[in-house]
Amino acid sequence: MSVSLASPLSSPVRSPGSARLGRKAASAGRERPALDNRGVTLPPLAPASLLSRLRPLARRVGLGSLSGCGLGAIDGTLPAIVRRGEVASLVGVKRCRSPWVCPHCAPRLAARRAEVLRPQVASLLRQGYRPWLVTLTLRHNRNSSLDELFGLLGKAWSRLTSGRQWASLKSAGVEYVRGYDLTHGENGWHPHIHAVFLFSSQVADPSAEAQRLLMRWIAAIRSLGGDVLRDGIDAQPCADAEKAARYAAHLSGVYEASAGVKKQCKSLTSRTVFDLAQAAVRGDEVAAGLWSQYAVATKGRRALVCSQGLSLAGEGDASEDAAEIEAQQALEEPAETVAVIYPAALVRVDPYMSELLEAAARSASDCRAALTRILGPPAFGVWRPSG
Repeated sequence: MSVSLASPLSSPVRSPGSARLGRKAASAGRERPALDNRGVTLPPLAPASLLSRLRPLARRVGLGSLSGCGLGAIDGTLPAIVRRGEVASLVGVKRCRSPWVCPHCAPRLAARRAEVLRPQVASLLRQGYRPWLVTLTLRHNRNSSLDELFGLLGKAWSRLTSGRQWASLKSAGVEYVRGYDLTHGENGWHPHIHAVFLFSSQVADPSAEAQRLLMRWIAAIRSLGGDVLRDGIDAQPCADAEKAARYAAHLSGVYEASAGVKKQCKSLTSRTVFDLAQAAVRGDEVAAGLWSQYAVATKGRRALVCSQGLSLAGEGDASEDAAEIEAQQALEEPAETVAVIYPAALVRVDPYMSELLEAAARSASDCRAALTRILGPPAFGVWRPSG
């Protein structure tokens, strides 16, 4: 069963003075993916390469944490390239923990949050809770400000989860996980919410409650002066609640954890934030401007929100560096330390980190040969083999 409402309301959200940018943004959505000099579609950059090439743009828009992600050592730790099976990673470095813009941290944080939520959702299912996946959006156009759209979504969500009707539903038993998804196309920015609502057995008719949520969403958007995108809101019962919760958590990180940064443009008229980042670092000035808008609009916003009955505490305290957790996990799991890189050499090796990790995934000797080619023979204060 699916509940869907699509009645248009008043007028789209507009941002005064942004018409010229909107026209540029619309034309950007029609551009083809990046091509090489033979007209062949360029493959997406690996996470380490994308992060390295995003640093100047991050500095330009004031994202100091992103521009420095992976370039500083955790206190008392020497950075190292470690290999587990056929997977290599750099550990012992400070990370930005951004769920929005970092090609390294966002998919890892999303995956960790999904893993933390999984047993909690499973427990609710055993208690008889019934899950529904709800999609909430609003009408927009090429002139709509992304910051204003995010603000409108946030205010509407606050109204949806407050008031007498929500209090009544909450007393009967309801939990939720809420994340975001975002694309840019001919009609500008298209942010929307994906939420998994879990209704207890005390809620007599989850379908009716889902429809009331959609109706209240329309009322909230209208009261705030916005509009509802036709066919843009929907509620469906979940056959697999744990999978749906992972879906919401992954999308909250924008870079989908399941596909990571391997995800490519799905169409010529709609691009993900990942697509924009890939195009920006390859010289697309319009994409760079759009990515910058996105980076500024999401700064400080919460990407994933849970109800009081669910918790993200297991993902690690926000003040705890994600790389420290990663380094601890590296010590707990069987791993081979391929090479140690001294902190002063991190900036020098950063543009080649993707190459080094690919080499380490093949073998320790390949990685050490690559380090010798990039940094010279092993030397104190630069790098050394493990052991």
